[in-house]
Amino acid sequence: MSPRRWIGPLVVILSLLSGGCGPSEEEKQARQVQEQVRLLQEQVTALEEENASLKASVAQLQTELDRMSVELTAQGERVARLKSTVGLLQEQPKSRGFWTWLWAKVVFLFKLLVVVGLVWMAYYFFLQRRQRRAGQEVQRVLKNQGSGPAQGRPGSGPPDPSSGAADPGSPPNPSAAPGASRSPSVNFSSQALGSETFSASGKGCQVPGCQGRRRSKGYCNKHYQQYRMGTLALASAG
Repeated sequence: MSPRRWIGPLVVILSLLSGGCGPSEEEKQARQVQEQVRLLQEQVTALEEENASLKASVAQLQTELDRMSVELTAQGERVARLKSTVGLLQEQPKSRGFWTWLWAKVVFLFKLLVVVGLVWMAYYFFLQRRQRRAGQEVQRVLKNQGSGPAQGRPGSGPPDPSSGAADPGSPPNPSAAPGASRSPSVNFSSQALGSETFSASGKGCQVPGCQGRRRSKGYCNKHYQQYRMGTLALASAG
């Protein structure tokens, strides 16, 4: 029953009850009744406002509940998809992991081979450049030695330092003094002549004074190693 429905009868009853009193009492009771009615109306108004606020709160809570229900449904669908994905992954054969690991190893080894190949090519080009420079230096030294002023004949090596004709200002050879044995000088000249003949024939080392057999690049084994190391020019100059 709404409070407004019993306010009217209550006022009538209160007025009837106050009818047996004098005017002063009636006025007092009427004032009291009016005051009580006013208080009741204020309470009813407050209750109505509170009821309206409660309804608004209930509607807001219902909206929030609907939104949370939708989110919960979406989360449930997502969990179901994840479970199905996990099930598919578990059903796949375990050998796939081995092949993945093997492919990763093959790719790593290929990269390593590429790096090693690049380093080897760089070292090879550096070595070839060094050998080319050493060969040019050797050719320059040989050319300087071959174009010296003390050439006896075309194709011959440098003059024999033991002979007195090599340098006019040099002191005389002690072996050429009177009474000295001439066999060492003759033997050395014959060895030098044989070396020159052996080198000129195309079978000997192209370094003057070397009696080794020609192996590679026109040098013997000893001078070829010096040629590879880049020290043939110093050795020849010495």
